[in-house]
Amino acid sequence: MSARRLVLCFFTYERSLKMKGLAKVVELNADGRAMNNMIVVSRHPAASQFILAELGLPATTPVFNGNVTEEMVAGKHVVGNIPLRLCAVCDRVTAVEFDGTPPRGAEYSADDMRNAGATLRTYKVRRVME
Repeated sequence: MSARRLVLCFFTYERSLKMKGLAKVVELNADGRAMNNMIVVSRHPAASQFILAELGLPATTPVFNGNVTEEMVAGKHVVGNIPLRLCAVCDRVTAVEFDGTPPRGAEYSADDMRNAGATLRTYKVRRVME
């Protein structure tokens, strides 16, 4: 039997979603046990905190400071902003995007991100030409 997904409130399909107040996705394998396929990648501590809080992820979720390799992200659901060449080897990528003007030039807080309209949007990226 193939892997299945228990969806709690979001990610039932790929599209832009506001995550405030929504629960997280729990990936399940064929025998119903949770799989850990999600990692967080960000150079900004506030962005990592925002992601963990918005998705309701446990503190044990792997968080990387932005220095990831193709091998580290291959087949994973990566939450954070990474180069397209790395996105192409991921299962999916959830990017931090802003509906308003993003905070720039200084470190910012998760609340600053929310106030600037930070959202999480999920994509599937595939390389189409060599």
